[in-house]
Amino acid sequence: MKKWIFIGLITLTGTLSCQKSGSELLPVREEKLVDVLFDLYLLQARVQNQIKKDSTLQAGKTVLLDYHQISEQQYDSCMILLKRDPEFLAVIQRQVEEKISRFEKSLSSK
Repeated sequence: MKKWIFIGLITLTGTLSCQKSGSELLPVREEKLVDVLFDLYLLQARVQNQIKKDSTLQAGKTVLLDYHQISEQQYDSCMILLKRDPEFLAVIQRQVEEKISRFEKSLSSK
C-alpha cells in the first residue's frame, strides 16, 4: 500500500519539462526531497477518508512546500526527474519507505 501511495504522490505533478535526469539535476537537496515526500505521505494518509480530500490535499501540499521552502515549480521539476529516471526513483522511494518505517517504529515504541 505504501508503494501505491508513493506512486500516487508522484502523479500529483505538473507538466514542466526537463532535458536531462538524475540526482545532480534536482533543484533541491535529495534529503529535502525525501523529507517532503515523507510529509506528503503522512498528509495523504491523514486525509484519505475525508470528503473534500482533493482540496485538503492540495492545501496541505502548499503548506508543506512552504514549510520546506520549496516552490511548486521545484517540486514539479523533481517529480518529472523521478518519472524519467526509474533507478533514481527507486532510490528515493526506498529512502522514503525507510523513513516511514522508522516513524512507525517510533510510534509503536511509545
